[in-house]
Amino acid sequence: MAEEAGKYTIKNPKSVGHCKAQPLTGGVTLEEWDIEDKEFYEKEGLNIATRNLWASVPNLLMGFAVWLMWSVITTKIQAAHTADPGVFYFKDFAPSIDGINEGFRGCPGWYDKACCSTWQEATQDAFNDWQTKNYDGATPYANADDFMFSKDFKDLTTAPASKDGPGGFYSPDEAYGCKVDADRNKAYKAALYVIGATGGLSGGIFRLPNSFVVPFVGGRNVVYMTSIGLAIPCLWAGIALMSADVPAIVIVFAAMMSGVGGGAFASSMANINPFYPRRRAGYALGMNGGLGNLGVSLCQLLLANVLMVYGASSSAVGGLWVANGPWFLFPICIACVFLAFFFMNNMPKETHPVPDGFFQMFCNYASFQGPAYITSAIGVAIIYGTRNLTQPAAAIPITIGIIVVVSIIEHTFMYFLIPKAAKPALMTGLAIFKNKHNYVMTYLYIMTFGSFIGFSSAFPKLIVDIFDEYGPKECAELQLKGTLEQGDCSYTGWPVTGFSPAFLGALIGSLIRPLGGIMSDKIGGARVTHYHTVLMTAVTIGLGVIVKYAREADENRIRFFPPFMICFMVLFYCTGVGNGSTFQQIAVIFDKTLAPPVLGWSSAIASFGAFLIPKFFATAIQQGAPETPFYIFGAYYFTCIVVNWWFYLRIHPNSIKPGTAPQSAKK
Repeated sequence: MAEEAGKYTIKNPKSVGHCKAQPLTGGVTLEEWDIEDKEFYEKEGLNIATRNLWASVPNLLMGFAVWLMWSVITTKIQAAHTADPGVFYFKDFAPSIDGINEGFRGCPGWYDKACCSTWQEATQDAFNDWQTKNYDGATPYANADDFMFSKDFKDLTTAPASKDGPGGFYSPDEAYGCKVDADRNKAYKAALYVIGATGGLSGGIFRLPNSFVVPFVGGRNVVYMTSIGLAIPCLWAGIALMSADVPAIVIVFAAMMSGVGGGAFASSMANINPFYPRRRAGYALGMNGGLGNLGVSLCQLLLANVLMVYGASSSAVGGLWVANGPWFLFPICIACVFLAFFFMNNMPKETHPVPDGFFQMFCNYASFQGPAYITSAIGVAIIYGTRNLTQPAAAIPITIGIIVVVSIIEHTFMYFLIPKAAKPALMTGLAIFKNKHNYVMTYLYIMTFGSFIGFSSAFPKLIVDIFDEYGPKECAELQLKGTLEQGDCSYTGWPVTGFSPAFLGALIGSLIRPLGGIMSDKIGGARVTHYHTVLMTAVTIGLGVIVKYAREADENRIRFFPPFMICFMVLFYCTGVGNGSTFQQIAVIFDKTLAPPVLGWSSAIASFGAFLIPKFFATAIQQGAPETPFYIFGAYYFTCIVVNWWFYLRIHPNSIKPGTAPQSAKK
């Protein structure tokens, strides 16, 4: 029965109230929604919209947190394996050596081959004699091969510089450990980038169907089912990472399933938009998207600096608690499921024709999301099949080719498998592919959001990989002093260990995003994009130079970290502002019919940056040239300057408000 508020009749009595969606009594789906009517907005619309917004934000935040948790997990996996090569050795991702593959551990999988051979050539009696002298009369290891898989072998002191030969086993009275093989170390670092990048690939795939799913499943339904989907990879990863012997492919599939978090942005923004009048849409989308993006930095702050470095000694793997990260996120995902289920609403059926029955609604959801899982699995199969093709001439084309292949497959699936009711909306959206400015703005949005999400994924591990060794001269001096063992140049000070500052990048990029929209409203999106792309180009080339000098420095490499960190913070600032300015450009260039599908499609393609950027660094680090991707990205950013100037800034530099774009930009 309708309630009276003065002369105004409440149109959604079951849904008005901060805690009143009433999912069990019919209050989930709104009865009427006329949000542009001022009285409706003030009497009940704002109340309902606010509740839905603040239930949406934590769900989207968790989407980004789970999607990008691999940026921390892979960094900590690497630290655990460095401490103990017998954990996370990933036999299934390690290239064979002389037909032997025991993963990134033991000999010849991890240590110097010449040194290892001295242990392998030792007689069993000599090895047992050495064990009894060093283990209080016991022989805990069956043979030298088993011993070389252990942490005890890793902890052995390497031979001093005065010893001839490669070191290793000389006699039962004199034996030394072996240094880590440099090429295997680089290959392991590269493999971890690939594992983490899998989530980036699936995130881009999931964004495509999530741009269309809300009207046919219901925004509230999509949000709570997405959070169920987020809980699955957390549970999977939490269990898998408790095992030191977990195959890499198990973690890869967990990362693949976390891609549903990458797709959540498209559906979440599409859901929140109709809850607010046009005059408040910027606020709603900014709060939802901006605060949701904070999931990346919060994940990198808490998981890296608290949850994975403390725990019960009995559950540590390689001295760390990597599994704590996904276990921490899992119950929060479940809580978000209940938050969305009990506190969010679907639009009226006149707006979103959601089926009444749960089964039919779920079938609609599955018809959108199921093909994304299948396409992601195909992407994983290609990644796995090409995992040992690491030379740049093969790896870079394969990386780009994977993106193209999965995009074609997912578009095909969507065209043939989505519900019939969704076909008209999809066909309307297909009009964007006839508009050249769809491709131009996608090219530019890859630069902004693609860079933000890609560098967010790679940044924590890049800090470690670039600064984790002393320069040759300094290393030799420290070895001579006895501070470092022979063959070990590892730098273990801050920021490689200790409090990780990597979360600051994503934090700056997220918080500054609204400023891009505000600046664009005042001086024009094309102009804001132009100036910040110039700055992006400069700092990215600068990063390449800094990394090159750091890599080649004979001593005091860590002095390059402050300029490295500053340039990265400027880069994240530019990506954040650029996210806002390019969104504003799309609103200016396209009418209200085409703008939403352009935003959805461009953000989906840009999401592949979370796959492409880590993959490029994987190839470069394995080749010993981590500066190369910065030069490549800098060159791409320069082309974006030209493209933006040619199509927009040159033609209509003062385009500020929607509807004032030049006619040439609407053809």
